[in-house]
Amino acid sequence: MAVELQRLGYTALCALDISDGMLNEAKKKNVYKKFICAALTDQEIPEIQTGEFDALICGGAMFKGHIHSSALTEMVRIVKTCKSALGIMRVFSSRHLYLLYAASLSTMSRKSIIH
Repeated sequence: MAVELQRLGYTALCALDISDGMLNEAKKKNVYKKFICAALTDQEIPEIQTGEFDALICGGAMFKGHIHSSALTEMVRIVKTCKSALGIMRVFSSRHLYLLYAASLSTMSRKSIIH
């Protein structure tokens, strides 16, 4: 994804992964400006400021055993408010998992975390 984004003109790309090994693979692509080794959970990631990113793209991570729906709060926190899109790329493999994320988004909307 990052290689294609760079080809389209996006240059301030950041890689976030819980695995040092995956970040080392990402470094080989020579497209990322920043590398963060952390889990994406409901806890704030200290290396990322609120509203630091224009957009967020998750590739192959939004399924059971990886990023839990509670992480949506942190995902919204790190993306600029009212200026950007929160893009989650995933074909949901089960209706149950889709409902978990839909319920989390609905709760966040009611609490005015997202609009």
